[in-house]
Amino acid sequence: MKYSQNTKNYMSKVRSKKLQYIDQFVDDLSLSRALTEVSTFDVGFDSWDMYDSDTGKTILEASLNGTKSFRQLINIIKEYMYTPRV
Repeated sequence: MKYSQNTKNYMSKVRSKKLQYIDQFVDDLSLSRALTEVSTFDVGFDSWDMYDSDTGKTILEASLNGTKSFRQLINIIKEYMYTPRV
């Protein structure tokens, strides 16, 4: 899959680290935008929590506390997308 140059730059800078609050923005790109482009799912952040921008529901609390990598967040988003909700 082809990503924008900004997203490629973002992913290369955060590739091997656990994400912190400071990683919400790298250069001119937000983590939210990079995750949205890679996962094709509209993702937002409210402080530390990651949420589904379409419904406002929380996907993951404390996602920027140094415990999750970019790849782990992508996997969490994909699992959230494909889990049936009632």
